[in-house]
Amino acid sequence: MYIAVLDIAQYDCPVVKLTDLTEDVEVVVIGANVSEIHKGYERIYITIKGYNKEDVIRAIDNIQKMRHVKSFTVLYRKNNEARVYMYIKKTKAMEASVKLDATPVAPWISVDGVERWTLGFPSKKQLYEYISLVKEQDVIENIIVRDIPDDVIMDMSLLYLALADLIIKIKGLTENQLNILNIALSEGYYEWPRRINIVELSSRLGISRTAVTKLLRRAEYKVLKSVLEFINSYKDREKA
Repeated sequence: MYIAVLDIAQYDCPVVKLTDLTEDVEVVVIGANVSEIHKGYERIYITIKGYNKEDVIRAIDNIQKMRHVKSFTVLYRKNNEARVYMYIKKTKAMEASVKLDATPVAPWISVDGVERWTLGFPSKKQLYEYISLVKEQDVIENIIVRDIPDDVIMDMSLLYLALADLIIKIKGLTENQLNILNIALSEGYYEWPRRINIVELSSRLGISRTAVTKLLRRAEYKVLKSVLEFINSYKDREKA
């Protein structure tokens, strides 16, 4: 399957317009129903996230001003997050994806007036037809395309929850832990032979050898434990 990651500035999309109008918010399209696209409409579920609740309130107020939104319902709002159901006019990008049998591989994510789409296509011809159709109206700011083997796509689907767990655990690294891992790696601490030892590393960071050792050990434990759990999930799937 050909997987395309496209950053699209859509002129007819209220989700994109919302992040253009409302600074400091991110919108994720977590569900889309295109059963009425032949009538000119889509139904979507979005999650709005901001730095604070005022950002989210402003975003909801801005939804009311958009001519492409037929109706909307706030399903919940709490602190700096809200989930909204929207009934909108069809967009060129969505219409093209339906026409060319594209498969959504990940939710749409919109920030600062640009929306990232991750789509799968059975053939390169369909992919390029899609790009051509979208470019008739919108601007594609960036495109990344990979030809991913079907068995890898299957593994990604079957291991979706294990991959989500891995990301959650990796995000649990503190800034200090991530920083020291990056420095240790770039300075050659993990090479053989080492280009820098723990004493030199502590001097480079300006903290004690004991503190460096403790930070590294905790960071390494988190990373190794998380990665090994994911690898074991993958190996277990191979045996099944």
